[in-house]
Amino acid sequence: MAEGIPASPGYKPLYREPAFNKASLDWHPYARHYDYSKVKCPVTERVCDHEAIWLKQEIFLGEPEDMEDIARAIRKVRDNYRELL
Repeated sequence: MAEGIPASPGYKPLYREPAFNKASLDWHPYARHYDYSKVKCPVTERVCDHEAIWLKQEIFLGEPEDMEDIARAIRKVRDNYRELL
């Protein structure tokens, strides 16, 4: 995050994970009937691709002032994002 808080993109939708491709599911008697490559969840995809961020657990182990820095950075990013819309 540009505000100095370590962050990375959010998760991808679970059905896009390699474990859910057809070849990975062939061993399972029920799962092999599903084709997750055809699943479309537009809201989930938008959130995962454009809106969610990953904050690692250890950044929340700091002092209360550190938590305020995180909250301030998130609010600043949120407010600037809204201005772009």
